[in-house]
Amino acid sequence: MKGFSNNSDSTKSSKTNSSGLYLTKSEKQQLRKGLPSKDALLAMARTYLEVQNEHWPEYVTSGLLPLATVENIEVFASDFESSFLSGDQSFPRSTLKQAACVYLRYSDDNSNERSLAQQLKNILLKANQDRRFVEWHHICADAAVSATTPRRAGYQKLLSWMRNYAAQIELVYVDDLSRLNRNMTESMKLNDIASDENIRLIGVKDGIETSNPSSRLIHAVTSWQHENFITGLQEKVKRGMNDRFEQGGNLQPPSFGYKLIMLRDADGEPKLSRHGKPIMEKLVDQEEAVWVRQIFEWFVVKNWSRQKIAKELNSKGIGGKRTWDSRKIMQLLERSVYRGIECYGMTVQQRNHNTGKVTVIQKPESEWQKRDVPHLRIVSDDTWDRTQIQLKKIRASYTARIRKPRGNRTTLSPSLLIRPVCGYCGARLLLAHSSKYQSLSCMNGREKKHDCQLTTHKSVRILNRAILAKLHEEILTKEFLRGLFKQANKELKILLNEPAEDLTPLKKKLEMLLKQEAKLATLLTKEDDLTAITDALRTIQAEREGLERRLGEAERHSSTAPGPIDPKFAIKCLKDIEALLKEDVSYAAPILEALTGPIRITQGEQVPGKRSAVWQAEFTINTTQFMVELSRAKKYPNTGTWEFLNTRGWTISRTVSLEVKEVPRYVSRGKEYSELQNFGLSTGEIAKKVGMNERYVSAAIDSFRNGTTPDWKKFDSGTIPRGPSKPLLSELILDDVVRLRKEENMAFRKIAAWLKEHLSIKVSAQTVKRTWDKAAVQ
Repeated sequence: MKGFSNNSDSTKSSKTNSSGLYLTKSEKQQLRKGLPSKDALLAMARTYLEVQNEHWPEYVTSGLLPLATVENIEVFASDFESSFLSGDQSFPRSTLKQAACVYLRYSDDNSNERSLAQQLKNILLKANQDRRFVEWHHICADAAVSATTPRRAGYQKLLSWMRNYAAQIELVYVDDLSRLNRNMTESMKLNDIASDENIRLIGVKDGIETSNPSSRLIHAVTSWQHENFITGLQEKVKRGMNDRFEQGGNLQPPSFGYKLIMLRDADGEPKLSRHGKPIMEKLVDQEEAVWVRQIFEWFVVKNWSRQKIAKELNSKGIGGKRTWDSRKIMQLLERSVYRGIECYGMTVQQRNHNTGKVTVIQKPESEWQKRDVPHLRIVSDDTWDRTQIQLKKIRASYTARIRKPRGNRTTLSPSLLIRPVCGYCGARLLLAHSSKYQSLSCMNGREKKHDCQLTTHKSVRILNRAILAKLHEEILTKEFLRGLFKQANKELKILLNEPAEDLTPLKKKLEMLLKQEAKLATLLTKEDDLTAITDALRTIQAEREGLERRLGEAERHSSTAPGPIDPKFAIKCLKDIEALLKEDVSYAAPILEALTGPIRITQGEQVPGKRSAVWQAEFTINTTQFMVELSRAKKYPNTGTWEFLNTRGWTISRTVSLEVKEVPRYVSRGKEYSELQNFGLSTGEIAKKVGMNERYVSAAIDSFRNGTTPDWKKFDSGTIPRGPSKPLLSELILDDVVRLRKEENMAFRKIAAWLKEHLSIKVSAQTVKRTWDKAAVQ
């Protein structure tokens, strides 16, 4: 197995996305697009080992090719999957002088999964006739991906090999060249690459070999024919589906609220189409239709938001699923079949042949196909019209806003210093309210989607204060930083004291071994008795791999020695960190994230008397990576030292857990005032310096040192004593909110606008909603 399995000399470190270890659903789907199924991979591995064992018994005898056992088949399948998902396009080292590569593909999910194994068998038989040994890790494959686009993971890997590692590749086998491309332009590009790099493309079934000038012409003509065939087939399918819609056929699975039943004749036998398939009729599913009417009523009559409707449906498991969200509710409310009119051809898809991206374009309503289906009506015309008017207002309000271009997490949320992720579903927490009082929530949890348990939201201000207070308490202190610098210097001394060695003899010996390995690999394709050669090759390979590891270690330790870190530098470093946290958030957030990594949020018990719940935050600090980022940002002279330690994998990690709750200002201020007092300032001088009441400063210092809560009834947090209490805002607007809500059925946003216009009281829609909830409780 050594030499022919996917064991490369250099391992690629796993990459995470911008949220740390978490990937969104679309990112996961994109990552696995084109990956053959587990059964298909096992069939490929079984076919490979069985065919190669039969035709290359000398490799089996020498131990370079394993037997076709269940264990080895599973290992080969797992190696292929790992290589595919890693996205690594480097060419695996070949045991032979020049490698023979293979490309496999089938078009869609309706194709036979064993097609890949069948293609591989045909190719291996042809390669064995040519006395070309195909190694397992030189096989590329794409499953259920069309050849009309070049954006295929397996195909892109093959192109990268041909462009960047042409000297190591002799030829590429394909079952037939249409598996590579069904696009004439892309086929000609591939031909040019193969010609420029002197790589032969061989189609096993069609007998095309691009090294032959006449075959290149045949390949170009064939590609043109395939492209025209695909275009013609698309037009035929489109024409056939349009005709079937006009004839009353079903083109799509039934929407929520409907079901398909099999039509039967007078004898109770299923009616069959001309293709021999049972004829299905769409009817109203009365159980689901009740919920369809309820959704329209919630939206129109009760003025529920789409998010609230989705949350209610998910909590009840309506439709046997918990994946309802605002987008799906919008689609349901726009579905004209509920009023007895079925539409088809409302959109058209345009595919970019270079990127493979599909763009959906909305067609004018005049170009839609429509048919009356009164037996499928679920809602009345009045309910439908009121729904569409309300949706139109929502769209108008949405499009009126200024849309900012999408970007990364920092550009999307430029005001967020802490950007956590959900500890249940891994989704990024987004702004639930983006006004003055920002709050974060998990969209899956708010809609009770995917059984996510993070259903509440939390103020951005509270989250930032709680996490920063924890960091200031445990990490961002002079004591911790001095200890970190001391341990870093100790590790640095150990690394630098490791003896260096002269690398010249090692390099010369490695060069000699590589030449010997190349000669033996050449003999493998010429000699009949390969046992002695393979034994010698295995010995040299093992020695060469060990020597390369030694050389890598030696070169690493012989680099320029970085200098030690002065522990006194902790004071400046701490000041710079404090200044950093006060700078532009988009600049500070990535550096802070290097320290905390992904901050995972989970939800605890409900707070008594409130709708909110306790949030728990957990993260693992990476001190070395943080110091690297901070040193680069501030251009410290010891930046090279931290980079040296980081590349050696040294760091101090610690898992930090905390309860996200309001951190009173006097806590952070008490620490600040206490430090100023330690420098010799009196409470009066501190009060004058920070612009606060002297009694407040004294109380904050006592609270910080003794862990007590000050008696704030005597004075407020500033310099002005408290006056008589004012009536609550909710009490001032309570009567008007109740009247407008009950009598006028006015939305909270409109009530807020009415209060501003008629009473000159400026409140948010959220304040109006809280007032209404308070009135409902009373």
